[in-house]
Amino acid sequence: RAGNDLAEAFLYTAHEGRKELDQILQKVDAYHLQNITGVRASVIFPPVKINWFRNHTDIYPKVWKFLLFEDYIIHHLTGEALISYSLASRTMALDLDKRKWSSLVLDGAGIDADLLSTPVPSGTFAGRLKKEVARELGMDENVCVYTGGHDQMCGLVGSGAASPRIAANASGTVECLSTVLPDAVPSRGLLDKNIYVSAFLKDRSRFTFVGTPAGCAITRICGCYVDAEKEKRTELKEAFLSL
Repeated sequence: RAGNDLAEAFLYTAHEGRKELDQILQKVDAYHLQNITGVRASVIFPPVKINWFRNHTDIYPKVWKFLLFEDYIIHHLTGEALISYSLASRTMALDLDKRKWSSLVLDGAGIDADLLSTPVPSGTFAGRLKKEVARELGMDENVCVYTGGHDQMCGLVGSGAASPRIAANASGTVECLSTVLPDAVPSRGLLDKNIYVSAFLKDRSRFTFVGTPAGCAITRICGCYVDAEKEKRTELKEAFLSL
C-alpha cells in the first residue's frame, strides 16, 4: 500500500500460465466466461498472471494490489487505485454488463476482488499529486489526475471514429480494426472469429475489435532472418579475409 513494487511487470506477451488457465477453466465454462467478459480465455490476461505469481513466487501474501499500467501510474501519482472500464474490460475479469469485477471469474480463479483497483469511467477524477511526487517532478500539488483508457479505444477517439458506423484501422505492434457498437454482445460467433467486445470510454457503449500481428511479426521476421543473414555474411567475409 506504501507504493513499493514487489516484482517487475509481467507483460501480456509472456506466455507462462497454461496450467493456471486450465485450473480456472475447470471451474468456469470457457464460453460463459467469454459472454461475461467479452474476451476469449487466454494466458495473456491478469487472472492467469496473478495465479502464476501465487504458484511460483513468494510475493502473493505481501500484495496490496495487482495493478495494470494505468492504475499503477495513477496510484504512484495520487495514492488512489482506480482503473478505467475500458482497460479493466481487457483483463478477462470485468463483467461487461455490470461494469464491475466478475465474481464468477474471480471466484473461479480464487482471487479476492480487493486485490484489484476500482473500475470507473474514463475521465474520472482520481486525485491530485502527492506532495512528494509534486516536489520530485517540480510540479504544482494541485495538478489533477484522471483515469485514461485502453490504447485502441483512445486511438479511436483521436482518429475521429468514436461514433457508430465508423471504423478505424491502426497498425503498430498489431494491426487492429475497431469500431463502436453500442449494443454489441460477445456472442460465440464473434468470439470464434477473434472479434472481442470491450467497454468503451464513455456511457455504456461497447467497443469491438479484431487484431492481427503487424509490427511484432515484422520484428520477428527481421530478428529470425534478416539479422541472421547479416551475421552469416559477416562470418563469410571474415573467413575470406583470414585466408
